[in-house]
Amino acid sequence: MSRPSSGKEIVVGIDPRDPSVPTLAWAADEADRTHLPLRLVLAVPPLHDTQHVDSAPHRMSLQAQGREALLAATGTVLRLTPHAHVATELVDGAPAAVLCRYAAAPTTHVVVIGSRRLSRPEEIFSTASVAVPLSAQAECPAES
Repeated sequence: MSRPSSGKEIVVGIDPRDPSVPTLAWAADEADRTHLPLRLVLAVPPLHDTQHVDSAPHRMSLQAQGREALLAATGTVLRLTPHAHVATELVDGAPAAVLCRYAAAPTTHVVVIGSRRLSRPEEIFSTASVAVPLSAQAECPAES
């Protein structure tokens, strides 16, 4: 499949605790229809107060889980769309903030996220919420 030289890409937020096959399928289909590459992004959130504890082992564990989740997500996309162009990125930062930065990039066509199955109050007030901050700040379409 030839890729247009638009320089645009579809960004997909990956949750290591619950990689969503329907989300990946939707993103893979969109990439196939628009002939755009996929960028699978997983954000490793900052750790809380580590003043009294060495957080390096925990951080390394989160990063290893993130790499595994990205590898599994890539495999899922390639099973669904074997000719897809997929890039992965493991990024330090809060998931909502990281995805908002990607949404502001001129190379992002759309940001795709799955549901974290949060309650309404959690979706509005929780730091685990991604959909609300992303949809409020995104400069490109955000699909969930």
